[in-house]
Amino acid sequence: AAFGGLDIVYANAGIASSTPLGGTALSVFEEVLKVNVTGVFFTVQAALPHLKEGASVILTGSTRATDGAPERSAYAASKGAISSMARVFVSELSP
Repeated sequence: AAFGGLDIVYANAGIASSTPLGGTALSVFEEVLKVNVTGVFFTVQAALPHLKEGASVILTGSTRATDGAPERSAYAASKGAISSMARVFVSELSP
């Protein structure tokens, strides 16, 4: 309120755990997605009413979304989701 709103929202969430195929607990996989995807979505949603005209929303992706690094399935999926969400956010928030 003191500054009239937000100029920038930088939703930079990222945790990574080893998630090898055939050896990953559901809870580990879900925690990565909860922080990296759900956390980003709800951070941006909570900030929306406070964004100034022309404000920027910045999300952090990763090359892990496309490089096929072993034992990083959950992290790769989460960062791929961020890229997809960014495209949707653009369609919803751009003038």
